[in-house]
Amino acid sequence: MNPNLVAEQAAARMNNGYSCSEAVLWAGGQVFPQKITNSMLKLATPFADGIGSTHAGLCGALVGGIMVIGGMYGRLDNAEDGMVCKNIAAEFFTEFRNNFDYVICEDLRTHWVGKPGQETCSILTQYTILLLLNFLNEQKSQ
Repeated sequence: MNPNLVAEQAAARMNNGYSCSEAVLWAGGQVFPQKITNSMLKLATPFADGIGSTHAGLCGALVGGIMVIGGMYGRLDNAEDGMVCKNIAAEFFTEFRNNFDYVICEDLRTHWVGKPGQETCSILTQYTILLLLNFLNEQKSQ
C-alpha cells in the first residue's frame, strides 16, 4: 500500500474524531495487517493527546508508532529475546525526536504545531506515519 495514501487516510480519520495514537496504529494495520489487527486498535485510545488527553505525556503519534513496532517485533513468550524490539523502539524514539525536536505532547503543541506547514496534529501524525514506514523499511533492509 502507498505510504502517502495511508498517511493521508490516517489524517482524515483524525479529522473525523480519531486520535493521533489511534491513527498511527490504524496506519500500521493497513500496511502490516498480518501483524496489527483491528482488535488491537482500542489499545491506542488511552494514549491520545499525551496520555488521556493530558498533553503531559509522550506524543500519541509517537506512542502509536512504538505500538506498531511492538506488533512487528514484540515477543509473546518471556523465553524470547525482547531486546531486538526494544532497540528498534529506542531507535525510532530517537528518530522521532531528531525530526520533531520534542517527544512530549505539550512541547510539540507549543513548539511544532501551528507553524506554516505544521498547522495541526493531523499533519504531525501524517509525518510520523511516513517517518515510521520509512524507518521500518530501513530496518527490513538491515
